[in-house]
Amino acid sequence: MKKIVPKILIVSLQIIIGALFLIIKVNCEKDIKYTVNSNKLDKLSQFVYSEKEKFILDYDTIITYTGSLTGYGPDCYGCGNYRTNKVSTSSGYHIANIVDGVIQSAFTITYDDYEYGEVRILAADRTIPYKSIVRVSAPGLDPFLGVVLDRGSTVGISNCISKNGCLTTFDLLYPTEKEANGKINNVIFDILRVGE
Repeated sequence: MKKIVPKILIVSLQIIIGALFLIIKVNCEKDIKYTVNSNKLDKLSQFVYSEKEKFILDYDTIITYTGSLTGYGPDCYGCGNYRTNKVSTSSGYHIANIVDGVIQSAFTITYDDYEYGEVRILAADRTIPYKSIVRVSAPGLDPFLGVVLDRGSTVGISNCISKNGCLTTFDLLYPTEKEANGKINNVIFDILRVGE
């Protein structure tokens, strides 16, 4: 009987200590998540961010993805309708013309959104509806807002139609394929509005 009581006390003490560590860990994680996901800019960040960047960062996030960003142009393989001599996004937004069988540089890489103003054009998979607004924070680039107006067979989170699977999370429109950036990893994509 004497040996059982100390063992019970030791086990009980271990359970209590374990519970305390769990409570402390959960409370610390809550603080970290709140700080990281907070859209309020502190005094230090006022010196780091420009007025435009503050505007871009000051929106509530619906969901966040981390992945890769690539670029494409209207002269990409399979782009353009040679019957109409136009290049449009898959949502039907006209971005470039075809002259004498040659796809010209995009005359626009932006879209004038009724709520967010001028935003860059993005391609995404079908899980993200057209006209969804995305805040893009990529290493080496200033944060910017984009709108999903296009699709790509290798673009997406997990719903790619290519036999090669998803090669990038989002694709950013540039005037030409030559001007498009390579692949940037560790990019944060915050969905700010779910489109149509």
